[in-house]
Amino acid sequence: RNKMPIIYAQYHDTVQNLFVECPTQQYPKLAEVCSRIIRNIPLNQKVKKTYESEGEDQSIHLVSEGAKAFICVAEDTPLRVCYAFLRSLSEDSKTIEKDKKKLSVLLQDNIDHHNNLSNDAVGKLHKELEDVKDIMMENMEKVLEIGEKLNAMVDKSARLADSAQQFHSSSRQLKWRYCVRYWKMVAIVAFVVLLLILLLVMTQCGVTFADCRSGVPADTVQHGPSPSPAAIE
Repeated sequence: RNKMPIIYAQYHDTVQNLFVECPTQQYPKLAEVCSRIIRNIPLNQKVKKTYESEGEDQSIHLVSEGAKAFICVAEDTPLRVCYAFLRSLSEDSKTIEKDKKKLSVLLQDNIDHHNNLSNDAVGKLHKELEDVKDIMMENMEKVLEIGEKLNAMVDKSARLADSAQQFHSSSRQLKWRYCVRYWKMVAIVAFVVLLLILLLVMTQCGVTFADCRSGVPADTVQHGPSPSPAAIE
């Protein structure tokens, strides 16, 4: 927000019997309340006080320097701004304290000056700090977002590593099964070949391999006629 509303101000000088308000005759109720407050202030006594309006956002701020009093009404305005406004009135009015017209212009100029946020050094600093705070919060959100993405990437990498480990284990098991199956087939083929060789040898040499041991195959041995009993005698 560019404006901090000091909406009304008064200048009182009881010695000179001088009263100036700004804006003029625009807030009759506020003027009456402020005048009543000033009338109740003891003379020759310095007072600095704030009055809060019940049920409203307005507050009344007073600075009294004995015979002179300065008062303003503000809405949602920092105290430092209100009292800076009253101090400025006190200093600037010393050179024109008897000129009502110049005092009225002085009141308006000070209201415009202090309602402008760009003239409030503390306010500007506060706004800059708020801007820096917003930027830092935005950067923190980005860092947290990056952290969440990194965590997601780490989790994904871990899942991929687990999947790779499972694939490696499955591959070894599959390789082992195919290897066992292969050697089973080799063993079966070798057994069949050996069995065929054994059967072939047995057909040539006999079941007991006796013919092969004598050096003559069983089917090539020629048997002569059996001698008669008379010849034997």
